Amino acid sequence: AVRDDLAGVFTNKDATPRERAWAARALGKSKNAAATVPILIEQLKAGGQAVPRGAMLESLRKLTGLTMGADAGMLLPARAQDAGKLSERWQSWWAANQGQTPEEWRVAALRSDKSKDRAAAARAIATAGQTDAIPRLIEQLKIEGAQGSGGTSAVREAIANALATLTGRKLDYQPWQKPGMAFAEW
Repeated sequence: AVRDDLAGVFTNKDATPRERAWAARALGKSKNAAATVPILIEQLKAGGQAVPRGAMLESLRKLTGLTMGADAGMLLPARAQDAGKLSERWQSWWAANQGQTPEEWRVAALRSDKSKDRAAAARAIATAGQTDAIPRLIEQLKIEGAQGSGGTSAVREAIANALATLTGRKLDYQPWQKPGMAFAEW
């Protein structure tokens, strides 16, 4: 019922951009991501002002661990065409993944070819308290630390922080200084 009320804010012609952004952010905290994600994608498809679009993208990232290559510039009116392409990417993703669980979405996002998505996925896994993903995080940390893997210190740091959050163990590990040691530490 609350989700329906929040979704109704998007279609309320009297709602301000700030109220729409608030509704999108509130939906991003939903415990039922499978029901919330299609609402956000539909609203992203419908267009709208920059503030609500940014809030929708942030909520989608929190729920799925994916950015779909979004950047802050896409929120500008001049980049509306890019935002339309982004909406198409989200729609395609949803068509292919709607039968999976949010936990599966986040773990799959660790394998993204975009470092921004891998880091976002690690943070989303930690925020969700998804302890069953610990082995996958450790495996991804090994991949990120391999020479020539294209791994970045930002991704290694996000994964190390996620592991610390999920296990309660804070290691003396500095992802930007010792990329090859990440896996050995865990």
